[in-house]
Amino acid sequence: MNCLFFFILRSPRLIQAFVDEGITVRQITCGFAYTACVDVHNEMYAWGAGENGRLGTGTTQDRLVPTRVSVRETALLEIPVRFKNQIVES
Repeated sequence: MNCLFFFILRSPRLIQAFVDEGITVRQITCGFAYTACVDVHNEMYAWGAGENGRLGTGTTQDRLVPTRVSVRETALLEIPVRFKNQIVES
């Protein structure tokens, strides 16, 4: 991993970036070093370690805040997350 610092949260936390933008999340899931979610409009967001392109943003850059991910499917129903694998193909 690059220079992303990780810490363990023992309970769910409000994601301020979503509050600020008025985004309502309907599904969220976590991998080893990254998190992904889908909002009520089927938009996908990912953040965490971008190593090996696992965030689906088209780069290997780490993201400290949720970043919108372009998804090819017209209706994203759920997000698969696997240990140390990428979540979408860009």
